[in-house]
Amino acid sequence: MEHKLATAHTEMQRLLTENQRLAVTLMAPLQEQAQGEVQRLRLREASIWKLMERNAAVTEDLRTIEPLKKEGYAARVGLHSL
Repeated sequence: MEHKLATAHTEMQRLLTENQRLAVTLMAPLQEQAQGEVQRLRLREASIWKLMERNAAVTEDLRTIEPLKKEGYAARVGLHSL
């Protein structure tokens, strides 16, 4: 009986080791793929942040220009009335 238990224990250890090796083999490509996807998402996020910053700068420029635009229009109207 002890011999059967020892044999079963040895077989379970072998199977455990084999399962762990298989899990590592199967997980490695998935982890690499996930890391690549994370990197692509980080780059995309950085691009979006740059676009948002550029948009904010352009919006601020437009706010600054708007009074000048109105002033130019008023000056043009004034010149036409002369």
